[in-house]
Amino acid sequence: MASTIPSPAAEAPPRALRATRELTRRYLDPRRSWDADRDAELRAHVRDFEACASLYRRAVVKHRLLVGGDAGTPTGFERERRLQALMSGHEDATKASRGSRREAVIAAAIAGLAAVLVFAVAPALVGDDPGPQPRGPDTGGPIVGVGVSGVTDDGGEYEVVAAGSAGLDDWVRFSYTNEREDLGWLFLVGLQPDRAPGERLVWLAPLPDEQQSLPIEIATWRDLPFEIRLAARNRPGPLIVVAVFTREPLRVADVGRALDPAPEARLPSELTSDVRTRLGLGDEAVVQALSFRLVPGSGAEEETTP
Repeated sequence: MASTIPSPAAEAPPRALRATRELTRRYLDPRRSWDADRDAELRAHVRDFEACASLYRRAVVKHRLLVGGDAGTPTGFERERRLQALMSGHEDATKASRGSRREAVIAAAIAGLAAVLVFAVAPALVGDDPGPQPRGPDTGGPIVGVGVSGVTDDGGEYEVVAAGSAGLDDWVRFSYTNEREDLGWLFLVGLQPDRAPGERLVWLAPLPDEQQSLPIEIATWRDLPFEIRLAARNRPGPLIVVAVFTREPLRVADVGRALDPAPEARLPSELTSDVRTRLGLGDEAVVQALSFRLVPGSGAEEETTP
């Protein structure tokens, strides 16, 4: 009898793409719950359809870049999601009869192992949700993006964007991925939209006396050679880090005139479009916005608060 299981290259039906999109968003949203049933459904779509796998890969790689991780390595948040799925499966198993409980627990453990294998992703294009993708082995593109992590005084590191906050007593460390040969310059600037006009711009890299964008290399992942003490330049409240990758360097003076006073708070997609317009950037430039809050004390302490 012929197999009815579709190959990974089979065309994904619209319902599978819709389900994958919604499940992936839920999977990466720390405010929403995750369980074994949703985990199994998402893994099935990723396994059976290349378009679903591509959609998932893009979202997960983007998540990893945003929290300062390696594009090919699951973050702590992803590992926590897998544990939630495994524990959910275990809880379901304990509701089964005593005679079948051991088999159900083993099945849940196997499902957890399968998640580790299925959810390993290759680098893909960073960008907005692409919708249905063409079939084939190469449906992605080069990765360009910045990651930011918090660093405590004792050297501990935590994921700023995933946590949603960073402590003013801490430092921040920036990393970048650039797989496009035509983008050789990076400009980083912070915006604190709740500060008074004229005070919202926070220089990150380069500093004003360094004149222009930082030169960057082609790299899968690289740390910038500095850390910044948050309390030195910032106040409690929202902070938006804007990263601009360009073919030619941007001048500090030009960025200052364009963004000071900086734009008001808005959705990241609207902000990046506004920054692109203000700086007169071409379509080849990449603009990224990372949003989180600055809180008193250490971000590591904030994470452990019940």
